Amino acid sequence: MGRKLKVQAVAHLLETTVDSVRRYIEESGIEVERQETGPRTRQFSFDNVFDLASWRQSHRPKTKIKKRVISTIYAPKGGVGKTTIAANLACLFPLMGIKTLVIDLDFQANLT
Repeated sequence: MGRKLKVQAVAHLLETTVDSVRRYIEESGIEVERQETGPRTRQFSFDNVFDLASWRQSHRPKTKIKKRVISTIYAPKGGVGKTTIAANLACLFPLMGIKTLVIDLDFQANLT
């Protein structure tokens, strides 16, 4: 069983409000597990979060946007966390609804 997130954490990941997350759940029809004992709070899986992000992206008004480079990570020194930062951004951008392509030009190729 994977880690479960509360609605506040999901709202933070999606950069929206708790009320918006609840509205997304109702409108999208995505099934979210509820806590069995105590208050019946929702327990989101990471799959639920990605499903919500995908649903939200498909229901936004279509606007023409330019393709652009959002982030480039460079430091000539080794061991400063370049790959870690790139991997974290590569996970966060899709949650925000941004299409992401990560290219690892490091000789060690640890990001692949």
